[in-house]
Amino acid sequence: MERKIGEKFYFIGYRLEVEKSKMKNCTGCFFYEHRLVCQHKEIRDITGECAEFLRKDGNQVVFIFKW
Repeated sequence: MERKIGEKFYFIGYRLEVEKSKMKNCTGCFFYEHRLVCQHKEIRDITGECAEFLRKDGNQVVFIFKW
């Protein structure tokens, strides 16, 4: 699964938005900042892929917490 840049979704009660990564790494990502292991299938089934080499659009993305 691949969520589009700008798409908003809920993950265990948190509203997250998909943003293109400015740093080409995980800095700023909700999962990275909260030390959650995002590679687990259960999480990926909800979030979709973030790594540029796994995404069809070729963009590295991060999941940002939005109020």
